[in-house]
Amino acid sequence: MNQIDLDFDVVFDKINDYIVKYIGDNTSSVLAPYLLVSYLSNDFTADQMDSTLKTFSKEIIDSKYVVKIQEISAKMRTTEVGAVAPLFVQNDPEGNPISLESFRGEYLLIDFWASWCGPCRNENPNVVAAYNKYHAMGFDILGVSLDDNMEKWIAAVDKDGLDWSHVSDLKGWANEVGQLYGVNSIPHSILLDKDGVIVAKNLRGEELHKKLEEVFLK
Repeated sequence: MNQIDLDFDVVFDKINDYIVKYIGDNTSSVLAPYLLVSYLSNDFTADQMDSTLKTFSKEIIDSKYVVKIQEISAKMRTTEVGAVAPLFVQNDPEGNPISLESFRGEYLLIDFWASWCGPCRNENPNVVAAYNKYHAMGFDILGVSLDDNMEKWIAAVDKDGLDWSHVSDLKGWANEVGQLYGVNSIPHSILLDKDGVIVAKNLRGEELHKKLEEVFLK
């Protein structure tokens, strides 16, 4: 499975490189902002989104995809590294409200995922390993599920051994926390420091462990 993940990352990077080149070569095509929204919005920074937006021709500037890019960029500004993470409250599976603010004083990984998301489920063992290693040192996780089915959500939490707090409004992609954070693809994660400041985003595999080692072991 680890080798498959590595192979996937290589292919995914090649696809992204091709899409970036295509957008640069077709700035008058409505397909350019569509591809930016659909494939690159989770990997680009707000600055990259805005700079790419400036290259589009006048013919497509009123496209709904250009408007979507502007919306995504604005949300990304509030969740960039160095920003204080927007506060929220959402219910756990038992209906108890869990607030982001209650985790102040700990390093916290906000983990956006879903039971139906294959890459999320494949990444879960790595997240579990990180939790088991660093939890006693002051590391915690808050899972935000983009599920719309309570039973499947709970079953996945149990099966994957995700022994941390979980919340969801069971609205799928319309999850209000996901919307607040501009989440367009999953898995998606945000690491906060003890003061709720965003220090890293989308740490997966060894990158997550390296960052936590930097925080707790150096």
